[in-house]
Amino acid sequence: MIKKPNGYGSVYKIKSKKRNPWIAVVTKYTVLKLDDKEIYDVSNLSTEELLKCRAVQKRKILGYYPTRLDAEKALAKYNIDPEEVIQGYTFSEVYHAWKKQAFDNLSQASIYNYESSFKSFRGLHNKKMADLKTYSLESYITECAVSDNRKQHMKVLLNQMYKYALKYDIVPANYAERFSVAVPQAKIERVPFSDEEIAKVWADSEEKWEAKCVLVMLYTGVRIKELYTMDADTSLWLFQGGLKTISGKNRTIPIREKIKPLIPVFKGLSYKTWYEHIHAYMKQMNHTPHDCRVTFASRYKNADPTALKLILGHSINDVTKGIYTKYTNEELREFIESVDY
Repeated sequence: MIKKPNGYGSVYKIKSKKRNPWIAVVTKYTVLKLDDKEIYDVSNLSTEELLKCRAVQKRKILGYYPTRLDAEKALAKYNIDPEEVIQGYTFSEVYHAWKKQAFDNLSQASIYNYESSFKSFRGLHNKKMADLKTYSLESYITECAVSDNRKQHMKVLLNQMYKYALKYDIVPANYAERFSVAVPQAKIERVPFSDEEIAKVWADSEEKWEAKCVLVMLYTGVRIKELYTMDADTSLWLFQGGLKTISGKNRTIPIREKIKPLIPVFKGLSYKTWYEHIHAYMKQMNHTPHDCRVTFASRYKNADPTALKLILGHSINDVTKGIYTKYTNEELREFIESVDY
């Protein structure tokens, strides 16, 4: 094989990728200051500052391809006209390049939302990202035959993709920032569980793992996504973890005596399938997963609202209580045991 000239780029295979395992990359050089700030114009630097700078290699991924030949063609095309290759990235190519960087730090639920949103953009998958403008993006989302909630997730995905595309000079501007997706805010009626319904869930728990999960949510007030991600410490009988707000993350929730036999809850499925099973079970009772949280809050009998906020993961607006009020795990356990069912 003929050796490529310096700075031309390279092609190699990634074992972990099955569909498009061949990657084409090019190397560019930039000058960095010692504090890692990138310097593109050295004309204003003193001699002392220049001596402190160092040249480092930075790689740019052109894309992922099914065969070595496809990757070599892309690399050759880039060396003839770099701008044409970069601006020729399709919507789908940008998404897959972005998700390779982003998905490592996301929860299973977030990944599911992004993947579903990407599928909803199927009409744009093969279009060049640089050709898409504000009007076409906005009209596509507003006219898309999906739920209002999905439209909001699609807009979030666009924001992330355009930040990535702008960083790598694939697009000239962030067109996703120039419009918003206004959806009607329907009033959601939350219905607490009755004593009879809770008794039915207990009866169902003898055979159905979905019922066991519902009971854990009823007796802890955790969100359904939190239940899937939280860790259960059975030596101390505590749930640890949480999602959403600063107050909600990394919180501790005592596991009530009644539900200890239900721990650990079943999580042997992907989040999507696991959620769908629980949602289908609750739908038969005309309830949603969030009704468990509402039930817990409405039946909480302890007079201390701060403890309830700590257990539910709500923010504490009172600065004095937020900073100076501390609770031991045993105190929180006493509070959670006061829930009247």
